[in-house]
Amino acid sequence: MDAARDPAEARASAGGARTARRFLITAAVTEVRAHPEAERPELADDVRRIEELFLGELGYRRGTDLGGNPTRARLVDALRTFAVAPDRGPEDYVVLYLAAHGVTAEHSGRHYLLLHDSDARDLRGTALPTEDLVAQLWEDTAVERLLVLIDACYAEEGADRALRGALEARRFREPVTEHGNTGLVLVSSSRRKEETYTGALSAAFDRAVRRQAVVGHVPAHISLEHVMAAIHSDCEVPRAQRPVWSLAHATGDIPAFLPNPRHLPGSAGLKLEEIDRIVALGASERQARERDLQGFFLPRARGTDVPSEDVWDFTGRHVALGDVTTWLDPRRADERLCVVTGDPGSGKSSLLGMVAVLTDPERSAAVPRDGLPLLLPSPGDVDVRINASHLSTRQLLDALSAAADCAADSLGALTAQLQTRSKPLVVLVDSLDEALAPHEAVDELLAPLTDSRRRVPFRLLVGARPHVAARFLAEAPRIDLDSERYGDPAAVRAYTRKLLCTPGSTLRAAERALVDAIAEAVADAAGRSFLVARITARTLAREPRPPDPYDQRWRDELPRLPGEAMERDLVQRLGRLAGRARELLLPLAYAQGVGLPWAGVWPRLASALSGGDYGDEDIVWLSKAAGSYVVESAEAGGSVYRVYHRALIEYLREGRDAEAVQRTVTEVLREIEHPYARRYLALHAGEGGVLDPLIQDAGFVLRAEPGRLLASLPRLRTREGRRAGQAIRDAERELREHEGRGPDPQARARLRLAAVCRKAEALAVSCDEGEPLPWRARWAAWNPHEGRRRYDGMSIGTGRGLVVPSEHGGRFLDLARPTGSAWIHLDDGGTQGMSANRASAQWYLRTLDSVPQVPYAAVAMNDVQHLVLEKDRLERKQYARLLHIWQDTRRATWLLQPSRVDTDPELRLLEVPDRSAVLAGPDGEPWKAALLFRTGRLAGHLLLYRLDSTLGYPALTRRQRKELWKWQVEEWQERADWRTADCELVLPPGEKGSCVSTCAAPRGLPTGSLLLGYEDGRVVEFSVQAGKAVAEAVTGHQGQVTDIVTVHGHPLGSLVVTAGLDRTVRLSSLTTGAPVRTLLTGTSVIASLAVHRVGRQWIVAMATADGQLHRVDLDSGRPIGLPLRVDRGRTVRVATFDMGSTACVSVQGDIRGLQLYDLVSGDRLGGQVLDHAATALCRIGDTVCVGGTDGVLRLWPTSHVADSEHLTAHEGQVLAVGEIRGPGGVPAVVSVGADHDIRCWDLARPHELWRRRHVVDPGLWEDPLISCAVVGRTADGRAYVATGEYGGRVKILVLDGGVPCAEQEFTVPDTVLALTVGRVRGRDVLAAGTSTGRVVCWDVGAGCMYGYGPLPGTAAWTTALALAPDGSGRLAVGCLDGTVREWSLPACRPVGSVRTAHRGAVRALAYGRKGLVSCGGDARLIGYDEGWEHRMPDPVASLHRLDDGLLCGDDRGRIWWLRERPEGYQVVEALDAVRPVTALAAAPVDGELVVVTGGDGSLQVREASHGTQVQSLRPLDESGVEQLAVVPWATPGGGSRPRLFARGGQGLLQYWDLAKGGPVPSVGEQLAHVVPQERGGVLATVPSGRSDGDETLLSLGMDKTQGRLVVGEVARGTLAAGAWGIEERDMPDLDPVRVARCAGRVLVFVPLPFDEDMLGVFDTRGHRWAVLRMRGWQAGVFALPGPDGDALLLIGDDRTRIVSWEALRTRFGPVGEPPKRYRRFAVRGRSYGRTAPEVPVVHEHETSLSPEFCALLPGGESYAVADGACLAVLGTRSGEILRRLVLPSPCTALTTGPRGELVVGTGNGTVLFD
Repeated sequence: MDAARDPAEARASAGGARTARRFLITAAVTEVRAHPEAERPELADDVRRIEELFLGELGYRRGTDLGGNPTRARLVDALRTFAVAPDRGPEDYVVLYLAAHGVTAEHSGRHYLLLHDSDARDLRGTALPTEDLVAQLWEDTAVERLLVLIDACYAEEGADRALRGALEARRFREPVTEHGNTGLVLVSSSRRKEETYTGALSAAFDRAVRRQAVVGHVPAHISLEHVMAAIHSDCEVPRAQRPVWSLAHATGDIPAFLPNPRHLPGSAGLKLEEIDRIVALGASERQARERDLQGFFLPRARGTDVPSEDVWDFTGRHVALGDVTTWLDPRRADERLCVVTGDPGSGKSSLLGMVAVLTDPERSAAVPRDGLPLLLPSPGDVDVRINASHLSTRQLLDALSAAADCAADSLGALTAQLQTRSKPLVVLVDSLDEALAPHEAVDELLAPLTDSRRRVPFRLLVGARPHVAARFLAEAPRIDLDSERYGDPAAVRAYTRKLLCTPGSTLRAAERALVDAIAEAVADAAGRSFLVARITARTLAREPRPPDPYDQRWRDELPRLPGEAMERDLVQRLGRLAGRARELLLPLAYAQGVGLPWAGVWPRLASALSGGDYGDEDIVWLSKAAGSYVVESAEAGGSVYRVYHRALIEYLREGRDAEAVQRTVTEVLREIEHPYARRYLALHAGEGGVLDPLIQDAGFVLRAEPGRLLASLPRLRTREGRRAGQAIRDAERELREHEGRGPDPQARARLRLAAVCRKAEALAVSCDEGEPLPWRARWAAWNPHEGRRRYDGMSIGTGRGLVVPSEHGGRFLDLARPTGSAWIHLDDGGTQGMSANRASAQWYLRTLDSVPQVPYAAVAMNDVQHLVLEKDRLERKQYARLLHIWQDTRRATWLLQPSRVDTDPELRLLEVPDRSAVLAGPDGEPWKAALLFRTGRLAGHLLLYRLDSTLGYPALTRRQRKELWKWQVEEWQERADWRTADCELVLPPGEKGSCVSTCAAPRGLPTGSLLLGYEDGRVVEFSVQAGKAVAEAVTGHQGQVTDIVTVHGHPLGSLVVTAGLDRTVRLSSLTTGAPVRTLLTGTSVIASLAVHRVGRQWIVAMATADGQLHRVDLDSGRPIGLPLRVDRGRTVRVATFDMGSTACVSVQGDIRGLQLYDLVSGDRLGGQVLDHAATALCRIGDTVCVGGTDGVLRLWPTSHVADSEHLTAHEGQVLAVGEIRGPGGVPAVVSVGADHDIRCWDLARPHELWRRRHVVDPGLWEDPLISCAVVGRTADGRAYVATGEYGGRVKILVLDGGVPCAEQEFTVPDTVLALTVGRVRGRDVLAAGTSTGRVVCWDVGAGCMYGYGPLPGTAAWTTALALAPDGSGRLAVGCLDGTVREWSLPACRPVGSVRTAHRGAVRALAYGRKGLVSCGGDARLIGYDEGWEHRMPDPVASLHRLDDGLLCGDDRGRIWWLRERPEGYQVVEALDAVRPVTALAAAPVDGELVVVTGGDGSLQVREASHGTQVQSLRPLDESGVEQLAVVPWATPGGGSRPRLFARGGQGLLQYWDLAKGGPVPSVGEQLAHVVPQERGGVLATVPSGRSDGDETLLSLGMDKTQGRLVVGEVARGTLAAGAWGIEERDMPDLDPVRVARCAGRVLVFVPLPFDEDMLGVFDTRGHRWAVLRMRGWQAGVFALPGPDGDALLLIGDDRTRIVSWEALRTRFGPVGEPPKRYRRFAVRGRSYGRTAPEVPVVHEHETSLSPEFCALLPGGESYAVADGACLAVLGTRSGEILRRLVLPSPCTALTTGPRGELVVGTGNGTVLFD
């Protein structure tokens, strides 16, 4: 960044004007000859301090050198010469600092400065008047910006006179204004009567400028006013000295004398934490880039091995330099990539090193131009230079982020930041092939940045070997130094000659012709390799006598490869000791990072690798004997050593087993305590294939440097190692914060939690070693693909709800829930219920929208028949529109009165508005509503309604209630809170082109303003109060405006972003009325758009009807990343908001529902997970591959979901998956989708290998629909993929070597509905079933038809096929009518009779070892040969044959295994698909603790010791499990058995017997009970009170017919009922209700509906109520035994209280009475009424969290609370936090075990803590 330039300078520079320069002039008079007693040597320190500040931090240059102790004449002459110099201009900044003695004349009061030759006895003749000092620089000069700092006694007196003189000097001079702010500033160190303390002003000024408290990172300059204010408040400035300042001749603000060295461009709006990250990253990366320049680029530019100041051996390569220079021309900014490539030694690094040095502003002038071309890169052409050797992809990202002034943690974030630039960031990267993961760096970072489709202002000049360079776009310019164009034999000869004649060479005095001949011979042998020429020339230069260049034998022996040259050099130099040198150099060839340290590392590695015994003396010998091959560098404050060229490293490695060497290195480093081992051991172990055991050691993981540890993880090989690696990735943030400080207990506890979530058992066990853990996760059943932003139960469809953004996050208003409308918090998925909706309400789709001017508000409209009372009769007179506004937990409805243009209100169907907009009033409440009609009789009309508070349906009189039917009264009362709204303005349609096409009321507009878009492309700000337009903008749309959003707080003023029918999105200014730029020009209709500010930039999100989400930088108009695939359609909605620190964009469609993305990076953050059927199955090795109707391919290498991978493979259903061998023979899976894509995926590292479109560029209405697909394999090992179309065509894609190589095709006259593959009579065949029942058979090997069946007598719609694996040709055909029949191929004749198997369609068929198996829509599996049948929980969608049974995929995505047993098939769940937890229970079963979790319609029972699933249960209904309990249940013969009870979302109570004595039924049994089983009921367990210590299960419900709370003991019936004393409609929900047994009584705690601050306590034994005043809700209530009697622990949302039972029992009312009401009211400011008594608290403490869930731990001494992802254990009476941790996912359920186990349920699964 250029901190020295302000915006004015930048504009001047851009316009071709002179660039502003900054000059500093300093002087100190430490000696006055006439006054030795006045000597002040310390004044020199003041000058030094000011120079370090201005010349260093602030970027000034020295103006003129006054020297030390200037005389009067010298000072005056130097200042005047500088001021009147021809190059001085008004744009320059001049700062003068003078430290001297100041005196005041006794008679005149004039202030003088004593200089070296001054005499206080003759001030007029020898001293310098202060006003003359300023006049030398100001009077009659071009200087317009002057800052003078006078550090002298009584300085204010002189400054005042200087100020008056300056004003007089320019009295008749016109001020200069075209260069920005100008003026004269005088700073005096002291007042007119004060003496100056030495160093006070300079030190205070220095402190003020450097202090971040004065100015942070946002301002580009430091205000001098703020600096002086800081000096005045500086406690270190002596009180007797008060510096002052003054400003004169200013043309505006104070000139920007002080550039802000901390300035961070665009940091306005960023959080301080983010700014600190950017600053820290920038500082570290600047140091790294400086090391790269000095230690890598500069030596290579010099043509040498190590940094040297006196050698410039770079020679030739003029063509390459010229082409690089041409590419760097800013006018070619559209060329984003230039690749420099070539073999080792071709000079890539030398060429790029020269470019790097030439473009460095500080070093360019030092490069000799002799021998270089005229056309060279200019300083500043390259912004940053990076040596990628041994850098990870993340480190490359950090380097680019620092160059872009950000701290991006993803490619998307970096792209977003780059899009804010006005000019491209030009980056030079060399040695990319030596990066830790070069292919990853290209594919995932550099190639996307240079992709022209992304239009990123980023230019990359990259150097890499051909195998890495080939991964870049082939169209990019390439400078191949091995090609004829760039090969430079003359340069190699000249370079060789230079080296032959270096000082000390025997050839230095040889004849020129001889040297030329030798150089030519060496160059011919070296070819284009400068490295070979260099080594050979140095070898020859050391030989005692010159060789004969004409000796052919000598010429033939010259080396041609770098290794040969090195070997020759070593042998020539060392003879028999050459082997010793090679052994000592070998460890350096395997060094990581910058190099290998010497002390304790290099000698030990050399000994271990060679088998010898080497020590430090051997390294000393090597440095003398072969030191030219070793380069010393610095890393982390120590010296490290490396071989200076990659080609020599490869020579040293040649012939060695690299993996074995790295294993040896790893073994040695594990025994060494050295920083190098901490940083690089993981990388060595990865290359040695021994990383897996290391990564499972917590001690190693927590000591290792996190960045390189993460970079090594792709080299893991074993399953257990990959699990540990995934756990480390999950804990990346914590590890980076830990910074490798070692295995402290807290870090081990966090790592163990990550390990158990990923089933990394060895890593988890190692975390237990050492000090005891503060908390310990025993096991986790964890699904990493679920989580906090899953949104189960959210309605799908753009007309069923919408996202409402706000400044504090986003919420989803769900209007289609059976229980009524509800707000869903998008951050954690939490639900906040509201009052029930009319179930039959149908909203006008286009009117469903958010209300930006009202926080968390939404609007929708529908119509209803108006009710009118006439003569006590209720009549339906007319239809009326209703406007509904949901605001937080309230809903308000307005009855819109007919307007004057509603000509026929009696019509049953009113005209439907296309848009609605709600305006907020001055109080922030809804005030007015605008309705726009685009079609029908009201087309073009805009109606404006005033939203009144008048009730539309007033209360009925007693007489009217008697006259009306009950249902009529109820219907009237349902509308009791409806208000009325009158139409106060009608805006009729204008002439053609002037009709309103859209309207909006966004935030940021003046009160009462509305934005209107017109058909002619205009946008108008319309004042509803004035009834006219107040501002207008021409957008540039060719046609009508369809959508409008505003931009708030932009420097350009009031901006609007508009979408138009011309399929463009444009930015316009309401301030100027003119268009600004076009943001998107598309080929599809713009469905929705939104604008959001992210730190320093504004991003526009746009969804188009073709299913793409575009993100565009508003200020540049460039895209941020490639478009994301989203739902198609014109009704798709987007919304933007912040969720924590992440900017989000939500996309709501009718297919995938709501999906959430990171607005900056484009990463998916969450969204609705659609129910899917497993429509395609296969198993490849141990990996089960599942394709679903949601287009996702799920890979299960084990049965644990933590090991699984999810790949978004297709936009539609996955039709088929199958095994192939991919390119290179790697195991791969092919997936075929209904979206016409055929994709191949690598199983080892799940990523796409290739993709093929079924149809390439189909014409309009010619896109064929794929009905089915299959993957097969021929006998010779070739795979093929077949697809069938509804049009009757079958296409076959044949693969060879894992890639497509040929196609086959045939057509049948029917619809192709099913395909299967196999072998028939030695042929590889494909069988197809059709809509008529015809069967055809195709020979894939021969590419011809093998069998073509006739039309059957009775048409049958084929739905499934299966071919017998024995090659007999038996083909099973299943049909839509549920029948199954076998056919014989190739004759295509039926075999046997038709079998009616299923009630409904046959879904799938497969031949197992025991015969044919079918499954149908009736959820039955049937085995025909053995005659068995099994009913599945859900219909099976697919079957896959295994050697030991069948795999079945059902309609809910679950996978079942039909395991073949001698006694028959056994059906078990094949995969442990952990589901989100909504309820938990933990209880002992037969002496062993089990944990039961309930989720989305399923229950899982796990043993508590290891978390292994022992049973999967299924509730009777699929509404979800809300409550669980396990209690002992009495048996008829005495004793008890554990029974599991569950209550679902519909209130159904069901149970399972969990005892091991008999089989546990998979489906629950309903339990009849006296408590109403309806929605809202509650299950609770309390101690039974008996001596056995068992628990009793209670069921609580609301009997709304009798208005009472019913509490029942499930085992025995009704326990108690308490009257509420309120009407049915006011009956509260029982959630949250809390139950506890205290003093032998069961107490029920319920919030009272008539006062939110009241808590009702119902005593079930005495049937009495107590009412307590207690603000907030109670997360939990528990009984506590105590020395003073029983007590109750009440855990609230802000406080925890302990209440004594003895005190509470006195608060209960009479038996049978409802809870007492306490009402208060105010009259004229005075409060009346009664207040409920306070809670009788004996102890209380604040709760550190706002707990949603809580549990009392055994013993009662502590309790656990959970708030989101925060979990804490607190002391019951002290409130002290005993344990605290952050869960990897928010808590959704919490319970405890009998031994203190804490079981936590989350959206990802369950964790059990010890």
